[in-house]
Amino acid sequence: MLGMKPRDIKGSLVQFGQRAVGWLSHRAVGPMAIVVSAHRRALGRRTKLIAVTGSFGKTTTTRAIAAILGERTDLERIPNAFSRLLLRAIRQTSGKAVAVIEVGIGRPNQMRRYARAIRPQISVVTAIGWEHEKYFPDGLEGIRAEKAELVSALPADGVAILNRDDEHVMWMAGRTKARIVTFGRHPQADVVIVAVEPEADGTRITLRVDGVEHAVHTALIGEVAAIPIAASIAVAKAAGIDVSHALRAVETLTPTTRRLEPVRLANGAMALLDDQKGTPATALAAFDAAAGFSRGNRIAVLGRIPLTTPEPLAPVYAQLGKRAGEVFDRILFIHLDDGPFEMYRQAAIEGGLAAEHISRARSVTEAIETLRAELRPEDTLLLKGHFTDKLSRIAMQLQGIDVRCRLRSCTVGGPDWCTHCPLVLTDLT
Repeated sequence: MLGMKPRDIKGSLVQFGQRAVGWLSHRAVGPMAIVVSAHRRALGRRTKLIAVTGSFGKTTTTRAIAAILGERTDLERIPNAFSRLLLRAIRQTSGKAVAVIEVGIGRPNQMRRYARAIRPQISVVTAIGWEHEKYFPDGLEGIRAEKAELVSALPADGVAILNRDDEHVMWMAGRTKARIVTFGRHPQADVVIVAVEPEADGTRITLRVDGVEHAVHTALIGEVAAIPIAASIAVAKAAGIDVSHALRAVETLTPTTRRLEPVRLANGAMALLDDQKGTPATALAAFDAAAGFSRGNRIAVLGRIPLTTPEPLAPVYAQLGKRAGEVFDRILFIHLDDGPFEMYRQAAIEGGLAAEHISRARSVTEAIETLRAELRPEDTLLLKGHFTDKLSRIAMQLQGIDVRCRLRSCTVGGPDWCTHCPLVLTDLT
């Protein structure tokens, strides 16, 4: 660490500490699974547990279900894997009639152990897509097989809540004897997404349940908001919860932190903060959400997009860049090396955006200076990148918070880490 600034030394120690905690959490899974399994067979057997998984949308879906159950909804801060997931399962199945939990995986042979330990009565699968791909050489088939363990673990009197629009999710229907309840745009779904329309303060979603259409006004943003809302209503229907109550409850749900989270900036402009995940599917969903804002210019700060398919990088950047060029009036790329930047830039030009409206920022500080000069009160700003980019620092600075952190990359997790990180708010140089 010789020659490093105090800020960089402390940043490295913080990141090392979190990795150490993660390693210990992983090593404790085996013993904790035994404890949780015993708990579910004894003290926790009376709780009907709803377990939510999927490549995308599972956190917001879990929060929507929690709102229906009258539980706390700030669940994005709660770990969804390893021993901390199992500790959460004990807490959720102690003294409750019905509870919900989010279950995530990072590699093969994890879900079966979780499912057998927590013993869900209702399993929800939101979507299957490219994530953790380097650990799944079989591609989407391997990812779906892993997540299907949560459905296969259901008892015969359980319920599988499945996305009718996703063929990989519907494949799971053949992996269980439990009852199947579906949601999605497909007209034969049990909960049908009829329409999704942008509103000034969120989204209007029309659902059809048992032949009756219901309008849901939610603060969630974009087409992607429909999946969590529809899935949670399908859970209510399966669990015997009054649908009218469920619809009122989900309307109170606030956007998930750093998942298309609308933030008002100091000059009046609206920022959509979406830098918790950087996968192509979430990027395209964010672009589509931004397209629904017609006031002023649409400006995007786009950070690193990890390779999440077995294809070369070029097709990924070509798809994303072309769509970005169609949607945005101005694009500022950040933290990209020369190769990815040029691929992204050329694709955006092919999408229709003039070359002079595309540039690159080498740092958060440079991006903030550019935006201060260009961003108008009526504009919409999308901040989209990998979680290591920590683009939330840009929104914080444009809200009037004095951000001191200059790290180009930070691996410390947590959806709102930057809001209380001492490196962000304290000058250590």
